Amino acid sequence: MVDRSPLGPRGRPGALVATPSPSGVSSNSRLVPDRIGKDEHTPVIESLAPEDLQMTTPAVFVGIDVSKACLDGSCRPDGAPFQNPNDPAGIAAVVARLKALRPTLIVLEATGGLEIPLVVALAAAKLPVAVVNPRQVRNFAHSSNQWAKTDALDARVLAHFAEAIRPQVRDLPDEQARQLEALVTRRRQLLEMRTAEQNRLASAVGEAVRADLQTHITYLTRRIEDMDQELDQAIQASAIWRVQDDLLQSVPGIGKVVSRTLIAALPELGTLSGKQISALAGLAPRARDSGKSRGKRTIGGGRIEVRCALYMATLSAARFNPVLAAFYQRLRAAGKATKVARIAVARKLLTILNAMLRDQRPWTPTVAAVA
Repeated sequence: MVDRSPLGPRGRPGALVATPSPSGVSSNSRLVPDRIGKDEHTPVIESLAPEDLQMTTPAVFVGIDVSKACLDGSCRPDGAPFQNPNDPAGIAAVVARLKALRPTLIVLEATGGLEIPLVVALAAAKLPVAVVNPRQVRNFAHSSNQWAKTDALDARVLAHFAEAIRPQVRDLPDEQARQLEALVTRRRQLLEMRTAEQNRLASAVGEAVRADLQTHITYLTRRIEDMDQELDQAIQASAIWRVQDDLLQSVPGIGKVVSRTLIAALPELGTLSGKQISALAGLAPRARDSGKSRGKRTIGGGRIEVRCALYMATLSAARFNPVLAAFYQRLRAAGKATKVARIAVARKLLTILNAMLRDQRPWTPTVAAVA
């Protein structure tokens, strides 16, 4: 029981004196001796600050190495490993385990799609998961003097990477967005196969081989046309994508392929600053300076499919887009190399597209000038 009188015992204003009771004292308070009075054994309840009331739990970081057959995991700081088959039952077991563990962050490598079922299940369970570039993780392992490579070791490195680097957790695309990205990726694969077959046809010997190659090229061409129709249907099925596609294609130099690549592979377009979107696409220049030495600026990283699509778009935009053509000519007149000038045009083009989607305004030279 607690005496809540304005003047507690011994005339102390606001003192809360605890007296013995069967129910004990709340766990949100603690007892300290009241050393003001003569009775040194009378406990007084001392109020706790809000931060003292929160239970401090250690941060837990999880790394999961995904292979076709297994899911190898490791946890930090205790380093507890686990392994489950990479099938629906194994994924459910991993999700149940991590829900009980309540980790601060889960990190996986991008493995060409093998990780998607697990990532979807983890995101559905409201668990914080980040998918990172394998090269970044391998560089981190080497910097940590970890040169050996096994599935279990990779999981430990991923957990360490999660703890040290803390990669950002991004919202998972919905099913419709994943389907669009899969269609864009498949179309690119078909184009690569057709190009390879056309290169083989140029040096093929024998009519039988040439006829077989030509048949396959015809088939691939038909499949690319079918894929274009599927992409058209996917874009038309979404009101948001239709608006974005119309805005992007209003820019001279941007066609269907580039527009759909941006919609599928760069959903952040229109939501970030110009510098952020350039870095995300791998078009932001990176310094290589040391002391008095000033190295050449380079680009890299980011989303290579976006960077390649924009670079190809600049080949047309640098000729037929009045704003970008003038910008390109100024760079060339200033002595910039052709490729350097084209990369600069690609970066400016991306900045313009980002501003257009942000403001929901179609292309005009005025919009481009203020982007």
